[in-house]
Amino acid sequence: MTELLKKRINKLIILSLIIPAIGIIVSYYHGFNWLFNDLSDLGVFSQFFNGGVIFGGIILGIFTLNNLTQECAGFSARFFMLLSATCLILIGIYKKNGNYPLHWSIAAICLLSISIAWLLIGKKLIRYYPSMGYFTILAALISYSTWFSYFIIWLADHRFGYCVPEVITIITIVTWILVFISKYSDKKQIN
Repeated sequence: MTELLKKRINKLIILSLIIPAIGIIVSYYHGFNWLFNDLSDLGVFSQFFNGGVIFGGIILGIFTLNNLTQECAGFSARFFMLLSATCLILIGIYKKNGNYPLHWSIAAICLLSISIAWLLIGKKLIRYYPSMGYFTILAALISYSTWFSYFIIWLADHRFGYCVPEVITIITIVTWILVFISKYSDKKQIN
C-alpha cells in the first residue's frame, strides 16, 4: 500500500469518527439519556448520525480488505470482520424506530462478530507480534466483559439502554484500528 493511500485511509477513519460525534452532540438537544437510551436512538433524531454509522461500516470494510491480510488474520477473522462491517452499514440503514427486532439482531451480530474476529486475529498475531496479539485479545475480552456485565445490570433494571457498552466497544474498536494501522499495517508478510 502506498504512503499516500495510507494517509487517505487514516483521514477517512478520522472523518468516520467526526460524523457520529456530531450526531452525539445533536443528541443533547433532543433529551438523549446516556443511561437509558441506545446509540441507535441518535439515528431516530439525526439522519446525519445514521450516515456516519454507514460510513464507519464502509471504512471498517476498507480497513479489513487493505490491512488484514491472510497472513496476519486468516480467512475466518477476515470473514467475521467483514461481517461486522456489513452489519454496521445495515445498522445505519435499518433505523431502530419501526425495525427494532431486525435492528437489534443486526447490532448483536455486529458486536459479536468483531469480538470473534479479534480473538482469531490475536491468536494468529501472538506468534509474530506478541504485544499486538495480546492487545487484540484484550480488546475482545473488553468487549465481551462489557456486554456481559451490562447484561447482568439490565436484568436487574430493564430501563437501562445499551449506550454505555456500545460506546466502550466503539472506543475499543477505534483504538485497536489506530494502533494496528500505526504499528502493523506495513507488515504484510509475517511468516
